Amino acid sequence: MSSDFESYEQDFAVLTADITGRIGKVPKLLGDEKKQMVANVEKQLEEARELLEQMELEVREIPPQSRGMYSSRMRSYKQEMGKLEADFILLGFGKICEKYYIFSSNGRKLTRFPCLGFSATVISPFL
Repeated sequence: MSSDFESYEQDFAVLTADITGRIGKVPKLLGDEKKQMVANVEKQLEEARELLEQMELEVREIPPQSRGMYSSRMRSYKQEMGKLEADFILLGFGKICEKYYIFSSNGRKLTRFPCLGFSATVISPFL
């Protein structure tokens, strides 16, 4: 069972690395090239979400005494996914179903996107 999880982990690592690279390229592109890259990133983000779902199903099948380690890794992957989606949204792409602002104790404006499903919090460049 854990071998399936580890296979999904490898796929997730490769996919998120590719998404990160593509998100970094989007601002440098124009016209149809940019539209195509955005469409590719959206498709890859959906693939990554599906991988996370498969990984969660695998974790549920792991015996309780071993599950803690995998659950911890899943939390990390969900945070990574949330950051990728937030980065994409901050570029002006992706779907925002809701957002609201929180001001931290040092006065910096934080933006939360609860619709991401990962409790992503990003520092807003727009103060």
